[in-house]
Amino acid sequence: MLCNREAAGQNASNIIHYQAILTARFAGLHQIGIDIPRYRRKVQPWLSWDPANPIPPIWWTAHNKVKHERDTNFWRANQQNTLEAICGLLALLLYWFKDEGHLQPYPELLNFGFPEFLVSHGGQKPPGA
Repeated sequence: MLCNREAAGQNASNIIHYQAILTARFAGLHQIGIDIPRYRRKVQPWLSWDPANPIPPIWWTAHNKVKHERDTNFWRANQQNTLEAICGLLALLLYWFKDEGHLQPYPELLNFGFPEFLVSHGGQKPPGA
């Protein structure tokens, strides 16, 4: 959906196409970090899309391998890949709703300067937005 909105008319059908469209539109996407204050962690789910050497995220590849070859790749269905995928989704939602006044309900586990970023015009902005 984000690719269709940001590059109407381009046919994005795989991760390579998504990467090309989204990093062209949001130059800092690969730098976005989602904080998990409860565990003192920061996840950068799109870091592998660094323009110097872009590759699909490990969690994306793991998801597809589990989806298509579950019998030999079930071990990839782990907490780390799930956490990075959820953070990747939140990051894309931040870009999707970047012009909205607020995005609610706020996540309880993940953080990107909530509620300051999404309610007020101060605070963090997604890189490249």
